[in-house]
Amino acid sequence: MYAHVIGDTITAVVSSLPATASPNGWYEVVPAERPTDDDTHTHIHSISLVEGVPTLVWARQPRSDADINERRLDANHRSIDKAIVAALQQLQQIIDAPPVADVPDGTLTAAQLSNGLRQIRNAVQANRDAVQVIARTLRQAIRLLRSDFDATD
Repeated sequence: MYAHVIGDTITAVVSSLPATASPNGWYEVVPAERPTDDDTHTHIHSISLVEGVPTLVWARQPRSDADINERRLDANHRSIDKAIVAALQQLQQIIDAPPVADVPDGTLTAAQLSNGLRQIRNAVQANRDAVQVIARTLRQAIRLLRSDFDATD
């Protein structure tokens, strides 16, 4: 990345020098590694002159409530997906298990089937709860947007 500097001002930033550019005033931007984001903050970059040298600078910025909620919901969905997969794997293990002594044809006992289905139901219910949270958050966001829109009329 290159920055065009005149005096104490960056006038342009480009990813590569244009073929027609004069080398005067163009400097390579000093890179800086992006800091790690966390659940409540992210980082935005800018190009600033540091001791007269164009440098990539990262500034810590709080995430919006909507972004925080979206990240939580994504984490919840991943957790729910894992729970559903685990329940289905356990049910498959029950199905694939050798026949029980008192059930000679290898069919599932009522307790085995009930346990597997209960786990699937619980995972689906958790997913339903997450969908309800998403819907509630969207309704709140729509109300806020409507109130902001009404306030600007």
